[in-house]
Amino acid sequence: MALIGKTVMAKNKEKAAKYSDCKHLQDFLRCETKLIRKHLDRHKWFQGIPDEGEGIRDFIEKYGWLIRELYCGYVCSERSNCKLAEAFRPEKKETED
Repeated sequence: MALIGKTVMAKNKEKAAKYSDCKHLQDFLRCETKLIRKHLDRHKWFQGIPDEGEGIRDFIEKYGWLIRELYCGYVCSERSNCKLAEAFRPEKKETED
């Protein structure tokens, strides 16, 4: 399972420059790694992927954006003050009088 952490870090290295101002990047990566560990075996089985490394890469490519959106838009403690999270925050509903 150490491969998961290494693959997550390598895959996200290319995105790290874009998110270099993120104060909670390590927290996000820990969250992403836990989710991958939890769901990797089923993902590999459903996708017919025998190799763990390939399964991790496929999982990140398919669901990494969703994990990012959920973490930055709903979980991160800095989300209301973060420019990076603006795109992920749910729209505020206007209240009717």
